[in-house]
Amino acid sequence: MNINQHLSSTLFLSYTCLVSGLIINFLQLCSCLIWPFNKQLFRKISCYLALAIKRLQSISDVTVGFKKTDVKPTLLSILKGRACQAELFVERFPISEIPTDTEGSNNWIHELYCEKNKIYDSFVQYDTFAGNGLPSTEISHNYYDLLIELG
Repeated sequence: MNINQHLSSTLFLSYTCLVSGLIINFLQLCSCLIWPFNKQLFRKISCYLALAIKRLQSISDVTVGFKKTDVKPTLLSILKGRACQAELFVERFPISEIPTDTEGSNNWIHELYCEKNKIYDSFVQYDTFAGNGLPSTEISHNYYDLLIELG
């Protein structure tokens, strides 16, 4: 598998995890509405959502950096159709490598964010994540990008 396929599969998994997280949060919100009427169904939904975490195989860490351009990356500029360029730095961590105890997970997340800060500081300085020996992949434009631009 080349780096382009790996990056696109990692991005797909990241979006899948994001969407599944949003779905789980939506189901939790809906279950709060069910609680006054059917407490047994509420308990079943809560139990299912609590056990869903055991099925995760990895966690994807995504760092987004916006390139320095005239267009600021705001929702208003996106709605107006102004293009802003961004780069993503994606890392994948298997669940087996993440500590489960409180102290170990605190140290792991602290080290992760220290590393993320260094990577982002490098991005701010060089306007790219490709520096410091980080792998880089250019994603080519396709026909669907044109449809999004025209739409």
